[in-house]
Amino acid sequence: RNVQAPMDFVWILTVLLLEVALPYDVYALLNFERSSIAAITRLNNGDTFQAKGVECDYDTCVGLSSGTAAISQYHRSEQGREACVCQCHSHLPAFREDLQICVDDIRGRFT
Repeated sequence: RNVQAPMDFVWILTVLLLEVALPYDVYALLNFERSSIAAITRLNNGDTFQAKGVECDYDTCVGLSSGTAAISQYHRSEQGREACVCQCHSHLPAFREDLQICVDDIRGRFT
């Protein structure tokens, strides 16, 4: 039995996946670093935040919030906006600007 053949296939597949996925991830990271949070609106069903300096799509909001927000229904209804409007998921309704993630509760540090 030749065990090397399947391992070669796995190695080739891994290299091909990296060549395809890596440039997108690098672009996404650079794009997110150029973005800035312009405004936050506190809502009971999930805060919204506006990101400027990025192209707006589903992946933008997921990337900016580390997977804790999605593109807002409000943004989808408004075409040609300057900022990307993202909304926290309902189970993580509060946006922490310092961490750029949505959380279930905002707690400050007490000294």
